[in-house]
Amino acid sequence: MIKNILAVLAAGFLLSACASPKMYRGPRLDRQYTASLRTMQAGDAVQLAKARGYAYDPGVKVRILRIDGKKAGSSKYIEVMPGYHDVDLCFSRSGHVTNYPVSWVAEAGKEYLAAGVQKTGQKAVFWIEEIPSRKVIAGARPRSFDPK
Repeated sequence: MIKNILAVLAAGFLLSACASPKMYRGPRLDRQYTASLRTMQAGDAVQLAKARGYAYDPGVKVRILRIDGKKAGSSKYIEVMPGYHDVDLCFSRSGHVTNYPVSWVAEAGKEYLAAGVQKTGQKAVFWIEEIPSRKVIAGARPRSFDPK
């Protein structure tokens, strides 16, 4: 009996750990009623950077620091309610950290990508694009990164 209870508790803990953080109050809503923002992962960065002549540093990561003034933690995927949001993105390279504020209007049922790149000796640039259309919603994507 106790083993069964522990197994159920462990399973519940694992499932809750896998769920993406939500940046809204109340119970978790179905994804058709929320929007999600994910960060550019290593595979995205390698593909974009190498194909466009940017040096890729595997230590470089785009992170979501805050959404609407609330710390986002270390998640790579966050759910928000539809509407206007202020987001602080972070880009670190060789110990140097660049913070970039960007605002966008999230739509219900849509997924967005927070991305950033930096050419050696140049300022980092950030943008938020809609997935899968790659339409830039906020920020400025370098033209060399536009879909072909």
